[in-house]
Amino acid sequence: MIFCLSQLHTGTVSCLAWLRAHEDCDGVLLSTEVYASGSEPATVYHEHVRADHQSEAHMSRTQIVMAWAHPTLIPLRDPLAALVSYHHRAEVSGQIDGLMYCPQLDVVDRWCCLAKAEPLFKSHEHVRYFAWDIFQTVEERNSRLQETARALGLQDPAPSRAGLPCENATGDYELKLAYRRGDRFHLAGMMGAAYEYLVDSESILRPFLERRGYRDLLWWES
Repeated sequence: MIFCLSQLHTGTVSCLAWLRAHEDCDGVLLSTEVYASGSEPATVYHEHVRADHQSEAHMSRTQIVMAWAHPTLIPLRDPLAALVSYHHRAEVSGQIDGLMYCPQLDVVDRWCCLAKAEPLFKSHEHVRYFAWDIFQTVEERNSRLQETARALGLQDPAPSRAGLPCENATGDYELKLAYRRGDRFHLAGMMGAAYEYLVDSESILRPFLERRGYRDLLWWES
């Protein structure tokens, strides 16, 4: 059984598809909400990877305890790219109210929780981070995936069929195009407080991300 601790818009679908490709993976415990240790309980989904359904169970343990108990995969993506995806989806669904509530700030807070939890995982060799968007070629990514699979105890490593670059599948839209061309000023203008909050979190997130292989991200200022 693999525990997948997946932040919003960081490649959850790609992770599940990749895990399903392993004959010796008998199931996945999937959590798509990241909370600080000791806060509200995690919602964990027990997915049977050989079936087309998943059953939901509200667990009383935090994700950190789950990660100690199971081989764990933590997918990563540039937080700005994830925030762009979330912003677009929230905008389309009418969740964004620039005067009242900015749900993207919660997304940044959860990234910070994930970064701050890193020391708790250091002594656990079966916890593996995987940054989907740092690779230049599919071959390079699949080679790293093979290493990750073995660390998770999977004996028959399988490649991923996800394309490059690692982007969401909702088509092109203004924010995604601005991110793709590296237009930080356009992104800052459109995303407002969410972009500023991410930049303000650089001191927490950058060391964590650099240890995962990220370099020179668009929103880094120092």
